[in-house]
Amino acid sequence: MTRLIILSCIFVGTIVSTQAQKIESLFDGKSLNGWSGNEAVWRVEGGAITASIDAGKKLSQNEFIFWKEEMHDFDLTLQYRITGGPTANSGIQFRSQRNSNGHAAGYQADIDAGKTWLGRIYDEHGRALILERGTLTKISPQGKRHAIPFADPNSLEKHAKKDDWNTYRIFCRGNRTEIYINGVHFSTLEDYETGKLDLKGLLAFQIHSGVGPAKVQFKNILLRKLPVSDPDKTSPERNIGIVPKDAPNIGFEKGNLSGWKSAGDAWKGQPVKGDTVAARGRGSSQHQGGFWLGGYEPSKTDAATGVLTSAPFTVTHPWASFLVGGGDHFGLHVDLLVDGSSKSVFSVRGQNSENMRRVSVDLSKYIGKKMVIRITDEVTGGWGHINYDDFRFHHHPPVTRDARLTGSPLLWHLQKNPNQKDPLATVRGMDVPVGFEVTTVASEPDIRQPISFNFDAKGRIWVAEALAYPRRQAEGKGQDRIIILEDKDGNGSFETKKVFAENLNLVSGFAIGYGGVFVGAAPELYFIPDKNGDDKPDGPKQVLLDGWDLADTHETPNSFIWGNDGWLYGCHGVFNKSWVGKPGTPKEKRTYIEAGVWRFHPVSHAFEIYAHGGSNQWGLSYNATGDMFMTHCRSAWGLGPVTQLFRDGHYWSQANRNHQPFIAAPPSGYTRSSISETNFMTSIAAYGHGEGGAGIGGSKTIFGGHSHVGTMVYLGDNWPEEYRGNLFTLNLHGSQMNRETLVKKDSAYLSYSHGKDQLYSSDPEYLGVHLKYGPDGAVYISDWADKQQCHRNDPKIWNRTNGRIYRMAWKESFKPAKVDLTSTSSADLIQYLSHTNEWYSHMVQHILRQRRVAGEDLTTLSAQLRKLVINPSSQHRLRSLVALQAVDGITDETYQKLLNDQDEHIAKLALIYLTERPSEETKSFGAQLLQLAKTTPSATLRLHLAGACQSRIAEPYARQIIETLAMKSEDADDRFIPKMIWYSYSRYVAENREAAAQLAMQTPQPSLRRSIFWKLAQLDLNQAMGFAMQDSNNNLGDALGVFSQSLIQQKKVTAPANWKPLVAKASLLTSPIIQKYIAELNTKFGLKEIDLAAIRKQHLKARQQVFMVCSACHAPGKDQPGPSLEEIARVYNNKADIIKWIKTPGKKREKYPAMPGFPHMEQKDLDLVAEYLLELKKSQK
Repeated sequence: MTRLIILSCIFVGTIVSTQAQKIESLFDGKSLNGWSGNEAVWRVEGGAITASIDAGKKLSQNEFIFWKEEMHDFDLTLQYRITGGPTANSGIQFRSQRNSNGHAAGYQADIDAGKTWLGRIYDEHGRALILERGTLTKISPQGKRHAIPFADPNSLEKHAKKDDWNTYRIFCRGNRTEIYINGVHFSTLEDYETGKLDLKGLLAFQIHSGVGPAKVQFKNILLRKLPVSDPDKTSPERNIGIVPKDAPNIGFEKGNLSGWKSAGDAWKGQPVKGDTVAARGRGSSQHQGGFWLGGYEPSKTDAATGVLTSAPFTVTHPWASFLVGGGDHFGLHVDLLVDGSSKSVFSVRGQNSENMRRVSVDLSKYIGKKMVIRITDEVTGGWGHINYDDFRFHHHPPVTRDARLTGSPLLWHLQKNPNQKDPLATVRGMDVPVGFEVTTVASEPDIRQPISFNFDAKGRIWVAEALAYPRRQAEGKGQDRIIILEDKDGNGSFETKKVFAENLNLVSGFAIGYGGVFVGAAPELYFIPDKNGDDKPDGPKQVLLDGWDLADTHETPNSFIWGNDGWLYGCHGVFNKSWVGKPGTPKEKRTYIEAGVWRFHPVSHAFEIYAHGGSNQWGLSYNATGDMFMTHCRSAWGLGPVTQLFRDGHYWSQANRNHQPFIAAPPSGYTRSSISETNFMTSIAAYGHGEGGAGIGGSKTIFGGHSHVGTMVYLGDNWPEEYRGNLFTLNLHGSQMNRETLVKKDSAYLSYSHGKDQLYSSDPEYLGVHLKYGPDGAVYISDWADKQQCHRNDPKIWNRTNGRIYRMAWKESFKPAKVDLTSTSSADLIQYLSHTNEWYSHMVQHILRQRRVAGEDLTTLSAQLRKLVINPSSQHRLRSLVALQAVDGITDETYQKLLNDQDEHIAKLALIYLTERPSEETKSFGAQLLQLAKTTPSATLRLHLAGACQSRIAEPYARQIIETLAMKSEDADDRFIPKMIWYSYSRYVAENREAAAQLAMQTPQPSLRRSIFWKLAQLDLNQAMGFAMQDSNNNLGDALGVFSQSLIQQKKVTAPANWKPLVAKASLLTSPIIQKYIAELNTKFGLKEIDLAAIRKQHLKARQQVFMVCSACHAPGKDQPGPSLEEIARVYNNKADIIKWIKTPGKKREKYPAMPGFPHMEQKDLDLVAEYLLELKKSQK
């Protein structure tokens, strides 16, 4: 199974389909055929290309061995081994040039033992280190670097196997290079720097100069050549204008103000070097070259004023452009003046943004005349500064791209939508990757205010129109509708429209199925029946649930999808306090929900919260392995924009409230980092996408902002293979479609920017809400079309006249799909389970469920599916398993096999399905599940086992499984497993505190340890401190931290009896964090500052006094009944082993038969003796 997990990591992400390209071996394992280098250095040894430096010897220069052929785009995988200690260093040169001295110039993917260099890229052209591991780094044509982190560089060291064989993979296509070590993504580089980037070159291995010992070896060198990409299609805009010949410093590239006349003090310290705006986290200057004029930057104040005027220069071209930014006050402006006139022919201000934008001006009237540039700053208040850079002449009107396209490295590659005949200017103005095309599918007046849309089994698009948003209308006065759009002629136009239902009220989500439509319209979730499928309601709505709050109407039930288990799933926002239940249910029997993801069973009408917490989430989607994801607003508590959802998970809350009693959340006024333990789950995002509200500077700079709507893991068949499995979400404030890479990390996924977003619209009314791939494999996007981006409750400000749905397709292969799965027999439906486009498999599973409920006999189909699922060599087993569950065909015998399946995703889904049944029904599986907890190598399976133990696995197995999982050291740093274990174990703490304390002291998982001690402190702080005194010193900081946290909301507390001895124990430790917790608790207890040095001295004296009882047997340097102190100290390394030996000397009696044991010595005396011996051990070193 480990191999399967690793491969899933390697091939997730941006890798294009390379099945058609041949894999070539570059090394025969015996000779250096095809390779050339210094034969005195390079050789074949043990079936590997080898170079080494003997111990004590010195290699005076780097040595390289080159492969004979030039490489363009490629996928290279090899094994390497490096030995010799921390200074041993090597690298893999690629797209490099061979110098006359035998050295390589170009990119070097670095190799060392893992601590410092492994996974970085060093440029031997002179740029030095250009890529840090754990980052996606993009380098602009001008050489500006934008590093987007996705992992802590230090955390990657553990993935390298020291002094052993490792797998190095370099995927290089166009301007993009990705590096993987042992299947783990280490780094990504996108290099566009003019004159520096390399798109082709040689492959070489290096051994670095230095003193030995050092040895590096390479074997199993496999190359897959990829089709050569066109670099011009992926390069950001280059400035092709002309610098005035008689004004060489017009862009400050001399690094000074020569050629300019300065008045006032606003220009002290100018020009600015580099992107200081980005460095302080307020956006990006977007300057060109090395220097620019930044009014705020040198002094970090707007207090200064002044005028800066260039020397006159000649207008030589009819057009010009330059960059301008800063404030929009009338006293801030850049002016062009001609022939000594004081009246400007062109004047422009900033836009209250540090991000400079390019403006253009027609100078055709002034060719041959002299011109000056005058920059004026007369403002001292907020945004009282002006930014300027890069004046250029042009032969033709310059195409000035939107500042976002040139400012955000995620948008550099986008080009204007090729569909320039679309009727909508919004669509014509969109920017998309080369090869894509956006087309209007529907727009006003056919649709308005599309808040949700879905495809049915006939490939039609159903649209919910929220015409009265944001307020619910009076009863009977609803204005919302559900309409149906159909492409009857099969040309992709969706020209036919009909109204299915109208007079709806505050509709926010819907789903089609089971002979009708399920509609979310707070305060109700209801069903509109259409059993005969004639697209006309059979009667009035049937209210299934009510109690949905509508205080915040942009957080009402939304994003409906049918789950892989047949339930209807939806999102609920954080600021609505809903009491949900069937009509007439008393409040005390209803389910309370704030932020969360809920589910509703379409047949039993059961309702439950699937996952607790979140923000105002809007969007749900599955990946190919059945994992669910949602997007939402970035929250300080939840970190970034993408969350992976686990059943019965407990997540952060944007409001930081409504947590279960076992969740240790910071109280109001505290941050997550200011306390010891926050055991709620957070997002899987590597970083946030903005600082907060849309108006905050810097929030739009890279990703577009903090707000995300719509979630889609692309699994269609129209877009190229490299997009498959990526997650896409609509960034509301940035008007762009973010593209996120999902990579397996520990028990779940890590989400981080791919580095190339998918779409940008400069139309201020563009407001994408949902996105889905359809039966044709293209992606459909709904556009609310309004300038109002944030939820505002004033109904008068909203534009209710428009709304659109667009289709984004890969133009070359797009074909409209004519489909009607409703007329396909169940036996024929299963052929669609192998369709590349997973829209079909999802729809097939949904149809089969409905047919089973309707009474169709699916026994034969069930047996057929069961064979597909059980056979490990059959394709699309997970899809078949979902379909088998849909027809209720999973037998107990099947479960027994699948739980032990080598595919962790099959085993995971089988576990989830099994534990959907009442726990007593599945008690016979208890022993198997317990064995699985003991032996499975899959962290994902352990996570779901832990979650199921909350209420879905019967006793005594639930507790046994949890206690087993709690001892897994491999999960100590897992982001989710220790928390999920705690959710299940928390209910046991009160009933047996001693057992809980023992588990806390024994578990290798710090988060679980802290959670247990936190709960023990809440139950009885004095008792908890007593337990902590029994724990090892290594764990003491965890306990003290949560003790302080447990009292955080209390002003003053009497110190428990065990506090003083606990401080005495802690005083032996010098950790700053422990001293911090002691100080916090002393303050809480109203105690004076404790002299820890005096306590340590007292403690040492106590140790020596207690040890007097032992001196008769163990006096140093004498023949005594027992071993000398020095001998004891040499043998034993920890306190527990020493105490055990004191009580029962064991084998030591063979050599010292007269030495007694001390089984009845008090614990405190045993502690003191053991600590004394360990101190003695330290003194021997």
